[in-house]
Amino acid sequence: MESAAEKEGTPGGGSQRNVKEEQVMDAAPIKEEGSLKSEAMEDAKVKEEPQMNPRVGSKRKLALSRCETCGTEEAKYRCPRCMRFSCSLPCVKKHKADLTCSGVRDKTAYVSLQQFTEMNLLSDYRFLEDVARTADKVSRDTFLKRPKRKKYLFFMKNRARKQGIYLRLLPNGFSKRKENSTVFDHRKQQFCWHVKLQFPQSQAEYIEKRVPDDKTINEILKPYIDPEESD
Repeated sequence: MESAAEKEGTPGGGSQRNVKEEQVMDAAPIKEEGSLKSEAMEDAKVKEEPQMNPRVGSKRKLALSRCETCGTEEAKYRCPRCMRFSCSLPCVKKHKADLTCSGVRDKTAYVSLQQFTEMNLLSDYRFLEDVARTADKVSRDTFLKRPKRKKYLFFMKNRARKQGIYLRLLPNGFSKRKENSTVFDHRKQQFCWHVKLQFPQSQAEYIEKRVPDDKTINEILKPYIDPEESD
């Protein structure tokens, strides 16, 4: 009986193994097809990536508009100050003369937070370095550190305080301080002021030097706004 069972079990076990092997063989091509599809997708991505990202170091032609000065040629340059397109050096010079543009980028121009990039951060950092370098150079200048007319300036501040005037002085090296012609007239015992007249409507500025204290605003402005005497 045992030998019969063993004989009967042997064919049965063999048939089960054959079925399992057939299932494994049938499942193997399915896995291979899925792997082939994934590899094909990866190859397609690899081929598409160089098209989306250009090669590093390659020159890219800027798609700029026409020259805003002559309007005929294709623009090749852009002014860092006014962001105006130009095609050649004559057009660059012409646009600077017409618009009174310096062509130098405004380092203190406002940049919104959405447009702020690492280049703007680097530019601000370099700007602060230039300011610190200039301040250090001024602090080392012996001519600016020399107390020129220091006693006279203190005298002017005291006299102005006695007349109820709060006189403020700019530090040495400022252009407005160099241009200022305010003095105190000892003979007349009054100040002669350096007056700057600004007319916003006509965008005109005029400077009156040594204007005495007893001169009224009407007398100062008469040469400029009088319908008969002014220009």
